Amino acid sequence: MSNHSTLDDVSVYRLDPAKYAKIPNEVEDALRQRIEELATLNEIGRAISSATKINQLIQLIYEQTTRIMEVSAFYIALYYKEKNELQFIFDVLDGKRQRDEETTRKFGKGRTEYIIRTKKPLLINQKPHETYKKLGIVSADKKAKACVGVPLIYGNDAIGALVVQNYTRNYAYDEGHVSLLTTIANQAAIAIENARLFEKLQEELTERKKIEKRLKERNVDLIRAKKDTDNILNNVKDGLFLIDQDLKIGSQYSAALEKIFEEKSLAGKSIITYMRHKVPRKILTTLKDYLTLSFDQSIDGVSLQMLNPLSQIRMDFSKGQSKSFSKYLTFDFRRIYNNDSISDIIVSVNDVTEQVTLAKNLKESKEQSKKQMEWLFTIINVDRQMLEEFIKSSEEEITFIKTTIDRGTIQKSIDNIYRSVHLIKGNASMIGMGFVAEQAHLIEDMMVLLRDQKSEKREIKENLIKQLENLFDIFDQVKNLIDRSEIFTHNSDLPENMKPIFCLNPFPISLKV
Repeated sequence: MSNHSTLDDVSVYRLDPAKYAKIPNEVEDALRQRIEELATLNEIGRAISSATKINQLIQLIYEQTTRIMEVSAFYIALYYKEKNELQFIFDVLDGKRQRDEETTRKFGKGRTEYIIRTKKPLLINQKPHETYKKLGIVSADKKAKACVGVPLIYGNDAIGALVVQNYTRNYAYDEGHVSLLTTIANQAAIAIENARLFEKLQEELTERKKIEKRLKERNVDLIRAKKDTDNILNNVKDGLFLIDQDLKIGSQYSAALEKIFEEKSLAGKSIITYMRHKVPRKILTTLKDYLTLSFDQSIDGVSLQMLNPLSQIRMDFSKGQSKSFSKYLTFDFRRIYNNDSISDIIVSVNDVTEQVTLAKNLKESKEQSKKQMEWLFTIINVDRQMLEEFIKSSEEEITFIKTTIDRGTIQKSIDNIYRSVHLIKGNASMIGMGFVAEQAHLIEDMMVLLRDQKSEKREIKENLIKQLENLFDIFDQVKNLIDRSEIFTHNSDLPENMKPIFCLNPFPISLKV
């Protein structure tokens, strides 16, 4: 077999039949062989240009190779440099596929590795093991009498090897077979690499589709979770929000929080900055220290709950320059862990102003009821004539004070008002009505303070008027209690122990000073 045959050899078909008949049988057989080889190469070339599956391509290469060569064993191995491994993707012995699954081994010192390492063909026609020994090849193959192997060259790299063996005779192969297999291997290398890239691309596309599907499913779950979270945050009555390690309010919080905090767009704001001017400075400093400790994992969570400085706090709000109001809020702080570390603090805040106000009013109501009951028992134990003269005299003084207030001449009439209040105080003390005397004494102190001022102080004056009005209200309640005491003093059916014990003072008290 020639090493340099070309497609021009097929021109033999155009020879004159008479001349062709004279060609010796030897030349005829060579031409037929060459034509068969070219047809095989052409068939493989067409298959290579259209094949996208490695297994289909290798099967075709094997079938076409057996048409032009004696083949006892045939295999193709691919080299994966990054893994330093050989993968035997096709292995046939005596026409039978040896493995349905591809076999992998580490790159070593075998015949296949030698071909890949040297990037050169290997032709052995007799006593292969002696040649292996000389070349430093380690092989367990005992059957082969001849073999030929060529590298699969892609670019400058050997990506594998194609090996053919004959188990029946020596000198089964020559340089022509080497050339033929080299041509097949070169084409196959390009096709195999392209097919590998194609399959890799297909795998990546398949994996990408799987990832996209998982992301889509995950996105649906996230949208559903976001919707559920929004529904909770938009409808819960509590103010819920997160505080990060910079003590800033998180991006998501309940809709109720803006109403409770009387402020919008709270995300990203420092909780310390927000609380400034709404709570006392001492509380603000304590809060900052408390939140800092909340991110310290060495601090016990139960102890932190006990140290909460905002368990119930009064916060002052202002709208504009003049309008201000207060709220009573409760705060609860809980740690959030992420990978065993504290990532955030979740805060729950409630507006308890209504409950606190109700409790305060209830307490004041109880105190007022208790006070009125004490007043009532004081009144029913005062001599009736003395009580009536006291009320009559005090009303005259109160009328004078009210007239002075209405005229707006408190500062000019301060001495006269003082005398009237002092008279009420003295008479109240004489008949045992200490609660009236205490209120009058409070007014006296304020009047002394107002009188000592060189100019009329608005704040003192307003407070004085308020206390005078409290005195007027006390007298209104006293008159009401006197009417109620009639039930006791004119009801003969009352038990003896519920009848009033009157002051036994034989001397009439003059209420005029």
